[in-house]
Amino acid sequence: MKQIQRMVEYQRHLIFFLLSAIVAFILTHTLRGADFTQAQDYVLFLLFFSVGLWFTEAIPPFAVGILIVGFLVFFLGSIDPTVSEQGLDVYKFVSTWSNSVIWLILGGFFLAEGMRKTGVDQDVFRLLVARFEPRPDRILLSVMLATCLASMLMSNTATTAMMVATTAPLLVRMGEQSPFGKSVLLGIPIAAAVGGMGTIIGSP
Repeated sequence: MKQIQRMVEYQRHLIFFLLSAIVAFILTHTLRGADFTQAQDYVLFLLFFSVGLWFTEAIPPFAVGILIVGFLVFFLGSIDPTVSEQGLDVYKFVSTWSNSVIWLILGGFFLAEGMRKTGVDQDVFRLLVARFEPRPDRILLSVMLATCLASMLMSNTATTAMMVATTAPLLVRMGEQSPFGKSVLLGIPIAAAVGGMGTIIGSP
């Protein structure tokens, strides 16, 4: 049943995406001025297309923002700026996406997502908690130790997001407004910051 729902949802998003592109193309062709350049046509199409994607939610809003940047760079730019009508050099924009620091941060998020999907984060959490007495201060210590170790392998932000999600059931049971809940929510980012100083990837 869930697989059918996912398939229907995927098809709905695909239909809305294609519909937005078609409507944007028709509106651009209808509303463009006679003296419009190719660049102005592209920008007008992008305007209608982006509004359609935001309105229909065919893709997530942040993805529309990335699409706008990519569209402008690759459709209005050229590898050789002397050939391009606008004289826009693509490489100076694309090179920022390929920056080593960006890939370092992305790698940390991929590691965190992989650990979450495979359940490794839960296993590490259970392993550490089992070695301590079931007391709030010892549980907090085990959570902070797990966060500190994980933060040496991935970015602080990714580790914090992963550990907050891992301890969410515990926080719900204890209550986020309880002293223990507040301690965990403060302890996780502090431990991530301390552990992140141990390696290069932990401090991008």
